[in-house]
Amino acid sequence: MNTENDIEKEDFEVCDKQTEGWFEGTYYASYEDLFAILGEPSKGDSYKVSTEWIIRDNNNGDVWSLYDYKETNRYDLSLPSVESFRKKSSHGWHIGGTSSRFQDLIAWLNSKINELNK
Repeated sequence: MNTENDIEKEDFEVCDKQTEGWFEGTYYASYEDLFAILGEPSKGDSYKVSTEWIIRDNNNGDVWSLYDYKETNRYDLSLPSVESFRKKSSHGWHIGGTSSRFQDLIAWLNSKINELNK
Protein backbone atom coordinates (compact mmCIF):
# COMPACT_ATOMS: atom_id res chain seq x y z
CA MET A 1 0.00 0.00 0.00
CA ASN A 2 1.20 3.51 -0.78
CA THR A 3 1.56 6.10 1.93
CA GLU A 4 0.28 9.64 1.54
CA ASN A 5 3.82 10.78 0.60
CA ASP A 6 4.12 8.17 -2.19
CA ILE A 7 0.87 8.93 -3.99
CA GLU A 8 1.09 10.96 -7.17
CA LYS A 9 -1.81 12.77 -8.82
CA GLU A 10 -1.72 10.46 -11.82
CA ASP A 11 -2.29 7.43 -9.57
CA PHE A 12 -6.02 8.22 -9.65
CA GLU A 13 -8.26 9.72 -12.29
CA VAL A 14 -11.93 10.43 -12.75
CA CYS A 15 -13.31 8.26 -15.53
CA ASP A 16 -16.64 7.40 -17.07
CA LYS A 17 -16.43 3.64 -16.63
CA GLN A 18 -19.50 2.71 -14.63
CA THR A 19 -18.80 0.43 -11.69
CA GLU A 20 -20.70 -2.65 -10.69
CA GLY A 21 -20.31 -3.47 -7.09
CA TRP A 22 -21.42 -2.80 -3.58
CA PHE A 23 -20.95 -0.44 -0.68
CA GLU A 24 -17.37 -0.64 0.61
CA GLY A 25 -17.10 2.26 3.04
CA THR A 26 -17.68 5.93 3.79
CA TYR A 27 -15.53 8.99 3.18
CA TYR A 28 -16.26 12.29 4.94
CA ALA A 29 -15.64 15.48 2.99
CA SER A 30 -17.44 18.52 1.65
CA TYR A 31 -18.78 18.64 -1.88
CA GLU A 32 -16.71 21.80 -2.37
CA ASP A 33 -13.44 19.98 -1.61
CA LEU A 34 -14.33 16.97 -3.76
CA PHE A 35 -15.38 19.24 -6.63
CA ALA A 36 -12.04 21.08 -6.40
CA ILE A 37 -10.15 17.77 -6.60
CA LEU A 38 -12.34 15.67 -8.90
CA GLY A 39 -14.21 18.23 -10.99
CA GLU A 40 -17.83 18.09 -12.10
CA PRO A 41 -19.63 14.97 -10.87
CA SER A 42 -22.06 12.91 -12.88
CA LYS A 43 -25.70 12.99 -11.89
CA GLY A 44 -25.79 9.36 -10.83
CA ASP A 45 -29.14 7.73 -11.46
CA SER A 46 -30.95 11.04 -10.65
CA TYR A 47 -33.08 9.19 -8.13
CA LYS A 48 -31.22 7.56 -5.24
CA VAL A 49 -27.90 9.10 -6.33
CA SER A 50 -27.67 12.76 -7.35
CA THR A 51 -23.88 13.26 -7.21
CA GLU A 52 -21.29 10.69 -8.24
CA TRP A 53 -17.65 10.47 -9.28
CA ILE A 54 -16.19 7.33 -10.87
CA ILE A 55 -12.50 7.05 -9.93
CA ARG A 56 -9.91 4.62 -11.31
CA ASP A 57 -6.72 3.56 -9.54
CA ASN A 58 -4.19 3.59 -12.38
CA ASN A 59 -1.83 1.34 -10.40
CA ASN A 60 -4.09 -1.70 -10.18
CA GLY A 61 -7.14 -0.90 -12.34
CA ASP A 62 -9.64 -0.86 -9.47
CA VAL A 63 -12.60 1.44 -10.07
CA TRP A 64 -14.72 2.99 -7.34
CA SER A 65 -17.75 5.18 -7.21
CA LEU A 66 -17.89 8.03 -4.68
CA TYR A 67 -21.53 9.07 -4.29
CA ASP A 68 -24.37 10.33 -2.15
CA TYR A 69 -27.21 7.90 -1.49
CA LYS A 70 -30.81 8.86 -0.83
CA GLU A 71 -29.73 12.31 0.37
CA THR A 72 -31.74 14.71 -1.81
CA ASN A 73 -35.26 15.57 -2.83
CA ARG A 74 -34.79 13.54 -6.00
CA TYR A 75 -35.35 10.54 -3.75
CA ASP A 76 -37.67 12.01 -1.10
CA LEU A 77 -39.32 15.43 -1.31
CA SER A 78 -38.73 16.01 2.41
CA LEU A 79 -34.95 15.98 1.85
CA PRO A 80 -32.86 18.99 0.74
CA SER A 81 -32.47 19.95 -2.91
CA VAL A 82 -29.29 18.87 -4.68
CA GLU A 83 -28.04 22.45 -4.47
CA SER A 84 -28.69 22.67 -0.70
CA PHE A 85 -27.19 19.23 -0.12
CA ARG A 86 -23.99 20.27 -1.92
CA LYS A 87 -23.59 23.26 0.41
CA LYS A 88 -23.25 21.05 3.52
CA SER A 89 -19.91 21.48 5.30
CA SER A 90 -19.28 17.72 5.28
CA HIS A 91 -21.00 14.55 4.22
CA GLY A 92 -20.43 10.82 4.52
CA TRP A 93 -19.97 9.87 0.86
CA HIS A 94 -20.46 6.23 -0.02
CA ILE A 95 -17.60 4.36 -1.66
CA GLY A 96 -18.78 1.60 -3.95
CA GLY A 97 -16.84 -0.92 -5.97
CA THR A 98 -15.78 -4.52 -6.25
CA SER A 99 -12.55 -4.27 -4.26
CA SER A 100 -12.05 -3.42 -0.62
CA ARG A 101 -8.61 -1.95 -1.48
CA PHE A 102 -9.74 1.67 -1.32
CA GLN A 103 -7.29 2.81 1.39
CA ASP A 104 -4.99 4.33 -1.25
CA LEU A 105 -7.92 6.32 -2.66
CA ILE A 106 -8.72 7.66 0.81
CA ALA A 107 -5.06 8.56 1.42
CA TRP A 108 -4.92 10.35 -1.95
CA LEU A 109 -8.14 12.29 -1.28
CA ASN A 110 -6.88 13.24 2.21
CA SER A 111 -3.59 14.52 0.78
CA LYS A 112 -5.40 16.60 -1.85
CA ILE A 113 -7.81 18.06 0.71
CA ASN A 114 -4.86 18.91 2.98
CA GLU A 115 -3.21 20.73 0.05
CA LEU A 116 -6.44 22.67 -0.59
CA ASN A 117 -6.72 23.76 3.02
CA LYS A 118 -3.12 24.96 3.52
